[in-house]
Amino acid sequence: MPARHRDAFILVTVLSSILVLPLAITGASAALPALRAEFGGALSAAQWVVNAYNACFAAFLVCAGSIADAVGRRRVYATGVGPFFISGLTCLFVQDITALIALRALGGVGAAAVVAGGSAILTSVFEGPARARAFGLLGTVAGAGTAFGPAVAGLLIAALGWRWAFAAPAVVAGVVLLLLPVLPPTRGTGRRVDVRGAVLFTLALLMLITALVEGPGRGALLGGGLLVTSLLLFGGFAAVERRRPEPLVDLTVLANRRFVAFSLAAAAFMVVLVPLLVYLPSYLIAVVGVSPARAGLWLLMLTAPTLVLPTVGAELAARLPHTAVVVGALALSGAGAVALSTLGPDATPLRLLVPFLLVAALGGPASERVRPHKG
Repeated sequence: MPARHRDAFILVTVLSSILVLPLAITGASAALPALRAEFGGALSAAQWVVNAYNACFAAFLVCAGSIADAVGRRRVYATGVGPFFISGLTCLFVQDITALIALRALGGVGAAAVVAGGSAILTSVFEGPARARAFGLLGTVAGAGTAFGPAVAGLLIAALGWRWAFAAPAVVAGVVLLLLPVLPPTRGTGRRVDVRGAVLFTLALLMLITALVEGPGRGALLGGGLLVTSLLLFGGFAAVERRRPEPLVDLTVLANRRFVAFSLAAAAFMVVLVPLLVYLPSYLIAVVGVSPARAGLWLLMLTAPTLVLPTVGAELAARLPHTAVVVGALALSGAGAVALSTLGPDATPLRLLVPFLLVAALGGPASERVRPHKG
């Protein structure tokens, strides 16, 4: 195969796997009312179907890059696609919510390895302007998956049932598995993986998420204990990383105040947008009473701007002070979220919901291309 065709094939393979990862998040949210109706149980148990995937993805993404350097990019990528495929397809047959949560956790670990290994493969295959274009397409594909994920998940649930919200991404992952031989083999660098740091970070994050999910329903004592444990584990993680010659996370970047400020701003956007993306579909279905398909279409008002407006954010960042762009974007997202909180189940028709979703969504794309300067 000519090198140009081979590189294009590699790019399509990696992008195909990245495309379905957001669907695995939004699909779970839209499926919550239906799976809870089938399995029963407390609301917090159903929430873990979403949170198990998200928590494991976030925790293992931190260490997946180091593992890819140590043992090889293709190996890590393949190790991620496989569990993602198995976990999603097995959801077609699961009969217990605990087993479903375990499968979702496995899928989150696989998704983290897919992102880390796939990004590393693109870095090794493409150079210069070609690499910039490849990662531009990577961002576009991830944005498309986020933008259209709720609508696709809603249509799948309406047509085939809630299980296909988990199985459909796995089908794509299965096709990617068949294409793995075309990916370039790579050897690890021999870099040692910071196992202690990875374990501490993973446990700290899981404790924090458990406190947020289970604390309100199980009392302040348990919630407070989990929060304190999480803080202690994060402190231990920081202490370990400072002594490591090859740390999992380079904590010296925290000395850069601009980096910290922009990172906190990005975290604020996620605090507003991700809960809306994850929990609003199930609210619309279970409380407002709309169908899964319509709920997904309504969510386009929240997700579509993330696909079509980043270029506007880039223009604003080029013409205005970065601080002004970020503060304005935060204000937009905050205003939309506050406005949404004033709408009850009897006051959420499309004509009221859409403006507030748009306002909440506009903030993220408006500052997406803003990056802090060094120094």
